[in-house]
Amino acid sequence: MRVTRGLSQLYLRGGWASGRGRRLRSVAPHFVGLLLAATVAMLGALTPIEHGLMDLRFEWTGRPASGKVVIVEIDHKSLQELSVWPWPRSYHADVVDRLVAAGAQTIAFDVDFSAQSTAPADADLAAAIARARPRVILPVFKQYAAPGRNLEDVRFTGPLPALAQQAQLASVNLQPGADGLIRLYGLSESWENRDFPAMAAALAEAAPPRASAFYLDYGIAIDSVPHYSYVDVLRGRVDPSAFAGKQVIIGATAVELGDHFAVPLYRTWPGVALQALAYESIAQDRMLLRSSPVLTWLVAVFLAVFVGPRFARWRRPIGFAVVLGGILVMGGVSTLVQARMPLSLDTAAWMMVVTLSYIMTLLLDFDSLAKRMFRKGMALMQRNAMMRSLLEDSFDGIIIAGDDGRIELVNPAAATLLGSGVADIVGRDAQSLFEPVDRQPDDRSGRGQPALQNARLRRHDGTSVPIELVVCRSLVRQGRHRFERRGDVRAVTIYTFRDIAERQRAEAAQRAALEAAVAANRAKTEFIANMGHELRTPLNAIIGFSEIIRDQMFGAVGHDHYIAYAADIHESGTRLLGTINGVLDMARIEGGRYQLEESEVDLREIVDVAMGVVADAAREKTLSIEQRVDSNLPPLRADARALRQVLTSLLSNAVKFTNAGGTVAVDGTVDAAGQCLLSVSDTGIGISEDQLGGVIRPFHQADSSLARKYEGSGLGLSLASGLMSLHGGSLVIASRPGAGTVVTLRFPPERLLAAA
Repeated sequence: MRVTRGLSQLYLRGGWASGRGRRLRSVAPHFVGLLLAATVAMLGALTPIEHGLMDLRFEWTGRPASGKVVIVEIDHKSLQELSVWPWPRSYHADVVDRLVAAGAQTIAFDVDFSAQSTAPADADLAAAIARARPRVILPVFKQYAAPGRNLEDVRFTGPLPALAQQAQLASVNLQPGADGLIRLYGLSESWENRDFPAMAAALAEAAPPRASAFYLDYGIAIDSVPHYSYVDVLRGRVDPSAFAGKQVIIGATAVELGDHFAVPLYRTWPGVALQALAYESIAQDRMLLRSSPVLTWLVAVFLAVFVGPRFARWRRPIGFAVVLGGILVMGGVSTLVQARMPLSLDTAAWMMVVTLSYIMTLLLDFDSLAKRMFRKGMALMQRNAMMRSLLEDSFDGIIIAGDDGRIELVNPAAATLLGSGVADIVGRDAQSLFEPVDRQPDDRSGRGQPALQNARLRRHDGTSVPIELVVCRSLVRQGRHRFERRGDVRAVTIYTFRDIAERQRAEAAQRAALEAAVAANRAKTEFIANMGHELRTPLNAIIGFSEIIRDQMFGAVGHDHYIAYAADIHESGTRLLGTINGVLDMARIEGGRYQLEESEVDLREIVDVAMGVVADAAREKTLSIEQRVDSNLPPLRADARALRQVLTSLLSNAVKFTNAGGTVAVDGTVDAAGQCLLSVSDTGIGISEDQLGGVIRPFHQADSSLARKYEGSGLGLSLASGLMSLHGGSLVIASRPGAGTVVTLRFPPERLLAAA
């Protein structure tokens, strides 16, 4: 159980790991898009996009001014009417007194009072500020002394000490961003260990800020802030109630004074308008801050991991719609958030991640499509090359004809068989080249397959050659590709043929050779049968009469020599009859006509009979014959006469080729495999290795000369081998010159009756 549980856990872990690998592979391309977006963000390229989106939201989320601030502008009208610049500071003193009298809450000047004018005028202004104290705010400036913007060259400019002692001081510095536009508004400036609040912060008396600077809300309509000409206020032409309880900012709006800055949406604004907008942003709690980078990139990672891989499951138009819809949703959500709270969501990274995920999916699709197209193109090229190679290298001639029967394509083999060039064949009538002869017996046309037929091919020189021909029709159907312009189905006829003249000559020669071999075999068989009959009849007579003489059946012959001669006649006839019987048996074995007469055979009895046949010859040569057959040897199912013939032949050879005083032995046993082994061994002259392979061939003689020492027909071993084969056994010979020979008869286990 523990092993099973361990294997199952390993399988589950492997499945989980493989699943995780698939998820990682599906997310990896979108992580690439995420890293690309992060790289673009680190290079600062997303900031202009965020600013552009923020400007769009300003246009969509417009709102009016609060009405708590009033601008008194030093405009072109005032410059024209008062005619001199810079104005005497007594003008500013009169304006301060009028605004105080009208009930203005705070009076802020965006005018440089750092230089001295006439002493009486400076004194008038100082007195007016003192009377309005602490309602007057005077500006301080932090600026660079040289264009290089070296921090060591920063200069701090403030109003005259006589003026500064009677008023609040506030910074009116405006720093453009990298795009040259005023977007951020700093809430304070530091100078010599002292912090000066920004003018808008001083006017609004803002709570502790969340950041040192904020984005101005250009969605506030600056046109809704009341504007009054400086000269009209100075001359008393403005209703004093317009300033009651209001924050008043006095500054230059005339273009010729140059106090203008580049801003989003509106090109340029005067500095006093920007101070008013900053006040409105603070007063309406619209001090915009951008969302945290942590939030931005957490959402970006979520989009890359969970949204990006889904593009692969959607069709491309759906994916494009998702991207477009996602961008619109992000824009709508960020607009809604910016309208409800002072927060600008950074959505450029989100939009870029979603877009890049879609683009990465498209690129992967294009790459996959390119690979598939490449593979298909290569497969098509390979197939075309293979078809061309098959057509050109084919041994068979191939001709393709169109609907009209005219030849359109010819391969080189067909041109060679026709004895003409390819150009001369194209355009000819294909059927005129073939003359049908007959159909082959394996005609398969009834099953809808092309039929093989014999025909003759008409060559260019007027001759004809026999061929095998297959004719088939093929339909070239309309393609399914969208660029397919064919509207019909085209049929072609394909003729495949080969020259069979050489094969017909070979078949004719084979038939002739076969007929000759059959005739020769029949003649041989008839010859052996006839000669056997013709030889057997007189031999029987010779043997019979010699027996009568030898046995003196009709009385004494008279002289002893006649008896010896009669014995020689009998021996020669018997030998001749044995040879003829061997030839006949060999012929029957080779012809497959030898029939075994099987019965239960006792091998010891067979061995005794065979040893009795050669006993006289053995005694003449003073040979010792030993029988070592196992007494427990089970009987065999075999042809007794054939076994006696085999053993007699083997013992006769052993006696014949063993010198006087030698030994011949017969052994019989059953081996471990269940085979019955019967071997005849001798101590005779042996057989050389080069002769050992041919001794079982019929009529084989090691010494074929007329003066050979050992007589015999050479049929004994070949006949014995054939008879053993009929019994399903084998004959094995082991011999060495001068050391004797061992011939072993191997009977299969199924021949043993005890085993059966």
